[in-house]
Amino acid sequence: MSELIIREFVPSDTEALKRILDESFIVDEFVTSTPPLDSVLEIYLRGKIIASTLALVVEKDEEVIGTIMLRVNDRPRIRSPFDDVATILRRLLGLFIVDTSDAKLWKEYLRYEASYARLRHRTKVSLEHEITLFMMAAAHRGQGIGSQLFAKAKEHMKEHGARNFFLITDTDCTWQFYEARGMDREVSDSFSMDLRRGQHDLTTYLYSGTL
Repeated sequence: MSELIIREFVPSDTEALKRILDESFIVDEFVTSTPPLDSVLEIYLRGKIIASTLALVVEKDEEVIGTIMLRVNDRPRIRSPFDDVATILRRLLGLFIVDTSDAKLWKEYLRYEASYARLRHRTKVSLEHEITLFMMAAAHRGQGIGSQLFAKAKEHMKEHGARNFFLITDTDCTWQFYEARGMDREVSDSFSMDLRRGQHDLTTYLYSGTL
């Protein structure tokens, strides 16, 4: 029988999470060559770690197959943000130097962040506690493993005094997962990006939930 373990993130999990990230968020639509792609994956992942107070991974048969990261207000962040910011800046500089065409596509990705900011500005719900990242390897979706990981994150937030939380997702992700678990869609934002395959229309959602 396969062994399933949910544990805290350690640095050696990084490469496995970058592979899942690339698979889950069509990152290769923003960059075309390996060095910039690796930089984008690391920048995104480190950014989520900086924003989080806890990162959990789920491991099956000694393979990391998913993660959930969260931020509980007033809890310490996972690691010193100064160390990670320095790494992110080095990666960003390398990205823009290596391939300017990829850099232009990466700028399109920043439209995501602008949309997230608009959602936060428009919503009236509390933004104290957040699911900052949630992703599962494609081969292990629909097996109830993500549900266990999600429940563990909610349990942690509740243990530390949170009574509600929010997350941001989009139409390229399985937003139905959150509605099936009783979360409410508070606000949405639509925009377009110019990707390698052409114009891509996207809608982002901010969901809130209670604990």
